[in-house]
Amino acid sequence: MFADDVIVLRNGDIINGIVTEVQTNEIKYKKSSNPNGPLYAEPKSNVLSIKYGNGEVDKFDQTSQPNTIANGSPAAPTKTRSIPMDDNASIKAQYEVLPRLNIKSSKKKAKEFFPIMAFTDSSVISTKDLTIVIDPTAVEYYDGGWKVKMGYAIQIVNKTDQPIYIDRANSFRRFNDLSTQSYYDNQQTTVSHGNSSGGGIGLGIGPVGVGMGGSSGSTYSESHGTDRFLIIGPKSKANLLDYKYIRLSEKKAKFKTISDIEYWGFNLNKNIATPITEGEVKTYTEETTPYSNKYFITYSTDSEFKNCYTIDFELYAKYIVGAKIKHNKWAMSLPDGDSGQSSVATSRMVSEIQNTIPDFWTNSLVIIGTVGGEYN
Repeated sequence: MFADDVIVLRNGDIINGIVTEVQTNEIKYKKSSNPNGPLYAEPKSNVLSIKYGNGEVDKFDQTSQPNTIANGSPAAPTKTRSIPMDDNASIKAQYEVLPRLNIKSSKKKAKEFFPIMAFTDSSVISTKDLTIVIDPTAVEYYDGGWKVKMGYAIQIVNKTDQPIYIDRANSFRRFNDLSTQSYYDNQQTTVSHGNSSGGGIGLGIGPVGVGMGGSSGSTYSESHGTDRFLIIGPKSKANLLDYKYIRLSEKKAKFKTISDIEYWGFNLNKNIATPITEGEVKTYTEETTPYSNKYFITYSTDSEFKNCYTIDFELYAKYIVGAKIKHNKWAMSLPDGDSGQSSVATSRMVSEIQNTIPDFWTNSLVIIGTVGGEYN
């Protein structure tokens, strides 16, 4: 048995851990509650003192780590992986429970399936600053007609009494094929609107010309894009991205998605050794799952990002259910412009899903992937 090492940070926070290394620029340690777990690093400039388990004390002054590099220019921001809070494991565990299912079983191969997602063991979704929530969201979109689809927002809850700044340019999702995509797209989509009328006449004799004309009307343009920084107020919450689209033409049904929310969906290889049968529920581990997405979010409590933190988590298909969820009623049938059309379509969609998963929507901890997955 060993006593904890106590790391005191300059902001007043205290870390109980096991210090493994004191380097020139950082302190490396493990959490005392999980000595066999991951190794963490804290910038030395953030540390006021360390009281070791044997009673010895190290104190650090702020000049022990200068904030400039060799040529005298400002050093790059210090980025630290966020430390999970004690409730991190219990929050993740709530997502791992298989929900009630209303399905019929047979020995026939399932024609369609859907996944139920869970967090990996290494995921960090609760820190001293924030909590990550996966929030079900229905969005309307145009595909030859207005339809509704089921998605999720990555919701960030600010636990602190000061603003938190999310840097979307340094926040990424890593897809199942290991490709990545930033949450910040600096491309702007510009839409022009206007109406004008006018006439003109031109007369020309030899090299001399006279022109007369006139016009009237008005034009304006709008630019749409995603802001790089998301600011979350004290004790508040916001979505990393909200679904947003614009209409590119006033005369034609032509739309463009500016920002999208999360969808988890994939196809299974038709030649897999043991295909899923109708009504079957297959359980997978992090190592055996056929599908996962990982997320990296960079944030700071300082608007200038002198010090910033990363929080990373991964969702994987823990269960795959050999069943179909009907979605023929998800298209919106009310006339364009009816303010109630989206809510009616969402209600229909949720009702259809609840025929298979009774607790869906009322229990926000049930994360289902895109329904209608097929074998390819």
